[in-house]
Amino acid sequence: MSAYDMPLELVEQFSHGNGVVFAGAGLSKDAGLPDWQGLIGRLAAELPGCPSGADHRDVAAYYELEHGRNRLVQRIRDQLDTLSLQPTRVHHALTELPVPLVVTTNFDDLIEQAYRGARKPFSTVTRAVDAGFWSNERTQVVKIHGDLSIPESIVITAGDYERITTDRPALIRLLGATLQTRTVLFLGYSVTDPDLRTLLTQLRQETGDYQRNLYSVQFDAPALAVKDLEQRGVKVINLSLGRRSPGDVLLTWLTELRERAAHHGQPTASEEPGRKLDPGMDDRLSAEVMGLLKAMGYTVSRPRRSPGVVDFRASKYSEGTQIVRWIRCVEGSVGSGHIDGAHALRGGEEAASEVWVIGYRSGVFTSQARARAEDTRIMSIAQFYRTMLNIDAYLARMLQEYEEEGIDKLWVELACEVPQYDRMRSVPLSTDSFDDVEAFLDVWIDTPGRNHISILGDFGTGKTWLSRHYAARLARRYLEDCEHNRVPILISLRDRSHGDSVNIKELITDTLVNAYGMHLPGGYETFQFLNRHDSLVLILDGFDEMQARLDDLATVRNFDELAKVVEPDANCKAILTCRTSYFRTDLEEREVLAGEGLQRINLKGRPNFEILHLVQFDDERIRKSLRRQVGDRAEGYYQDIHRIYDLGNLAQRPILLSMIAATLPRLVQQNTVNPATLYETYTDEWMRKNLVEQRSIMESREKRTVMQDLAWEMFRRETASIHYSELPRALQDSLTSRSTALMHNYEHDVRTQSFLQRDNAGFYGFAHKSFMEFFIAQRIFTDICQNYSGRLMDAQTSYETDQFVKDLLLREPSYMDTLIGWLNEGESAVLRVNSAGILAKVGERGLVGDVIRLLDRDKAVRHLYLTAVIFRVLEIRWEAAQRLASEPNGKRLPQLLTLTSDQLTTVATRFCAEALNPRDAVARWLSFRLLEQVRDVAAEEVERTLEAAWVSEDTEETRVLISQMRLSAEPR
Repeated sequence: MSAYDMPLELVEQFSHGNGVVFAGAGLSKDAGLPDWQGLIGRLAAELPGCPSGADHRDVAAYYELEHGRNRLVQRIRDQLDTLSLQPTRVHHALTELPVPLVVTTNFDDLIEQAYRGARKPFSTVTRAVDAGFWSNERTQVVKIHGDLSIPESIVITAGDYERITTDRPALIRLLGATLQTRTVLFLGYSVTDPDLRTLLTQLRQETGDYQRNLYSVQFDAPALAVKDLEQRGVKVINLSLGRRSPGDVLLTWLTELRERAAHHGQPTASEEPGRKLDPGMDDRLSAEVMGLLKAMGYTVSRPRRSPGVVDFRASKYSEGTQIVRWIRCVEGSVGSGHIDGAHALRGGEEAASEVWVIGYRSGVFTSQARARAEDTRIMSIAQFYRTMLNIDAYLARMLQEYEEEGIDKLWVELACEVPQYDRMRSVPLSTDSFDDVEAFLDVWIDTPGRNHISILGDFGTGKTWLSRHYAARLARRYLEDCEHNRVPILISLRDRSHGDSVNIKELITDTLVNAYGMHLPGGYETFQFLNRHDSLVLILDGFDEMQARLDDLATVRNFDELAKVVEPDANCKAILTCRTSYFRTDLEEREVLAGEGLQRINLKGRPNFEILHLVQFDDERIRKSLRRQVGDRAEGYYQDIHRIYDLGNLAQRPILLSMIAATLPRLVQQNTVNPATLYETYTDEWMRKNLVEQRSIMESREKRTVMQDLAWEMFRRETASIHYSELPRALQDSLTSRSTALMHNYEHDVRTQSFLQRDNAGFYGFAHKSFMEFFIAQRIFTDICQNYSGRLMDAQTSYETDQFVKDLLLREPSYMDTLIGWLNEGESAVLRVNSAGILAKVGERGLVGDVIRLLDRDKAVRHLYLTAVIFRVLEIRWEAAQRLASEPNGKRLPQLLTLTSDQLTTVATRFCAEALNPRDAVARWLSFRLLEQVRDVAAEEVERTLEAAWVSEDTEETRVLISQMRLSAEPR
């Protein structure tokens, strides 16, 4: 959409590569750096008696005189440090301009950062020696006042300004010769900027009579200031801010300049074959208007042209009625004469027809023109689009659905990471982090040349909410200011895809027309036209949830079809969301989504496909989300979450945090809050929800069985994941009654609609370790209920799994008798120690006593239990824990004799803490037995532990041991 008048000479010169940009401090202010007034003001504050209103060069000179050159330079470097800053959207837009030369008076490196980010070749020219490396094959960034990384190059005091010509004569001469044939555009300089006035004087001296036109972009500049600049030879482009920031307005204007320069002199869609354009005429406005009308089925007459004006007639039959509109497109300001001329178009032949006058933006219509309009409709090109397509009704319906879901009330900003890859070797180089993904997307949309981005995240990280929230954000912006914002087109791929493939034309038109009621004559062709003319942001949510799940080829084919919305040579914008785990390897992810490798899908004609990953909530976002969900009770919820095993980690996923907030009060009221019941509620609700919403095709019972089997298999193998190639066999083993023909669909279901996530190498593990432990516990509890001991004989369970099984047993305590039987008469030591571990965590005195007495007489079980405790407490390898758990030989365990003094102290310190662990009474008893062996290396800490345990311990066998240790005269 066009929005501004643009001097034709400026467009022509930039289109031919004859433009030069001078960049001032205003460009870096939005990045967080001070302008000249702020920079010098801080220096002046350190100079008692500094004259108020002194020129910045004099203030710097005074500072140098008072504190020395080194401190002056260091203070400037401190204030202009860009280590934690990033280029603004305007910096990025600057890199898109077809200019061979950027001259800046700024000391910072944000312009260079922007060129690096855009991967555009450039050279930095600062010192006289740099002039020898001047190249016309890349953009030259001339830092005429120096660079922070080269302290001796900085120009800031009055003396520095006086010496610049003599210190860098070769650079100044080369710059002067270059500017003689260029048109200069000043950006980031206010009308009172001293640097601007100095530059104008220097330019006049260097270029003399050969000086080309000079332009300066200003914002709501006073008339006298504009007149002053014009007397100095500068043509002022005075932009109105309205309610927008200077950065936003300048970004839009630069984008318009780039687009105008790129298309200047090219034939428009309205030109007859072979007809040459009038070189003084810009037909983009009329081309856009006629193009949309034709796409919508109108017949357009041959246009009549006069300077700055294009007139034509558009007609169409609709429901038996002929619609006739006489249209006048005006390239510049619209005055009363344009309105009178538009009235005359119709004559008197078609009294029922309408007359429309269209300009680039609403601000081009003078008050006289508005007064004369009467029955003539006047509008900007953006308002023309908005009127023709009934966009307001579409956006209102979208916003209504969004507000009914209540997302806005609960929304918390999501952070994201953007990986940077070496495309030649397909390896990660670095990762950029951003605190607010929507702020990142705002920059992405406003940066020309960035066309497609895929937002990846594991289950529950907020992809769908982000899609809806960001679409609503864009919709509100458009409704407030349609001339500077795009229309969001939000499409749920899960809701709109059918069969084994997707057709982008049907998908778009079905969503817009049938789902949202948009007036879209011409169907997909109309959408295409708008998409090519920078009017839309297409948001495709849920690529992993499409119903095309038959094979890998369908995945590639569907992405290929969706990628058609990103056309070469157009500034299209498309956002796609997908689960990370949908792609089985990191390489596959990049091949399909970013076009790397090109074996899977050919994206050579589709530029700039990017990937970002959503980041889970940190503590600050968890608290903020809870405040939005439960208000004043948030802190209590937060504390409850962190008191329950690993719930704090689960709360890092927005969707699980919502489930926690919704479920926790009910469980508290029922006095059934424990990790197992909480996880059971979550997992059952999650599977039920997916089934109801048709995200999943597997019954909850079947999926639960698969999760339990996969969890146990991973645990038995002592691994946290399974390769995707093994999933089909694992599913077949779990679902023996199901047809083999369905297994591919079930595999897809398990990969994308379960609790698994994929790593870069294609291995699938549980989204969090606690899910794996919980599903193992569910399976073991079922075994106990069925009096089946096979699994508990197979491998020694973990401390966390035992806690989950204990929670499940407390709901049905009658099944503890089965475990007691296995404890005393189990066939193997592994079965006995597993039974012991679960019963010990129940905490009932009689059961704990039974377990301790078993360990006292059963050497094999005691060794296994102590191994597990040492493994967990010291966080060492299982084999090392086994060695440390060996039976005592003399005063100490044999392996303790091999440890250093520091290592023995660590053992003592950690087991002092474990000796007070309220969750495992048997581990406390074993801890005191171990502390007997290392008492001498941490005597004071052991004594404090004994005193504390004597007060809190309620297990008789452990109290006896504590009493013996307290009475012992000699530490062992």
